[in-house]
Amino acid sequence: MAFLLFSCSSDPVNDTQPDPPDLSEADGSPMDVLGLWDNPVPTLASGTTVVFTGYSNSSQSARTFINTYAASAGLTFVNCALSSNALENWVSKNLASDCDGDNVSLTMNMIATQGQWDLDTFGDVIQTELPKLYDQLKARYPNAVHAFYPGEPAHWVDPSRCPRICEPLRYRTGIEVRLAVEALDKSDAILGPYLHSAIGEPNASDVEFVCEDFRAQDPGCSQGVANQHPSDSGQAKVALIYDRWLQGSGGY
Repeated sequence: MAFLLFSCSSDPVNDTQPDPPDLSEADGSPMDVLGLWDNPVPTLASGTTVVFTGYSNSSQSARTFINTYAASAGLTFVNCALSSNALENWVSKNLASDCDGDNVSLTMNMIATQGQWDLDTFGDVIQTELPKLYDQLKARYPNAVHAFYPGEPAHWVDPSRCPRICEPLRYRTGIEVRLAVEALDKSDAILGPYLHSAIGEPNASDVEFVCEDFRAQDPGCSQGVANQHPSDSGQAKVALIYDRWLQGSGGY
């Protein structure tokens, strides 16, 4: 199936719309529903280790996953994600070299840029920095498979935080990650679990995010805006997606 890439200008994302429509394919479906996000889980040997990397959202949801599901799994999990450290910081600081974990079979790397607003620059950063992160992960965990994926949607972000965190940047992250992983053309670099969902439409993991799944800026999301960080329910949904994806690994 051909992959449809969206054209974009160099203008910053419109900061007057906290909840713009989802960028999507021709029929309005999210990328993963159309089969454009091919993310089969690798086969993992029981007793091996899975390492999570990424920024604050990744750290929070990985912690929830480990607390909820790890006890019944046949794998060991290490949460190496760090608040305030998105893709550029991981690369410039080589944070992968400081991660723990022995006998690592998989790394799960939630990707976001540190502070790029312009869509063209944003894409260039991912295309340039993700291969560097892969090299650093490969050096630290040479026998692992490395999975890369975007974070959850940001449909309801408070307008004061736009355009840095608003859509369509989160959705476009998935497009750029997919292109970067395909360009790597490495058998141990794959697409990871797909967290994004369109408004009112579950993703391929049958999970749909709502405003209340993010830390509210107003009680009950009455104004339809929230913080970019997932609430307890949002973290639980990401953890559920991780669980459903890893269930196909064989060692889980």
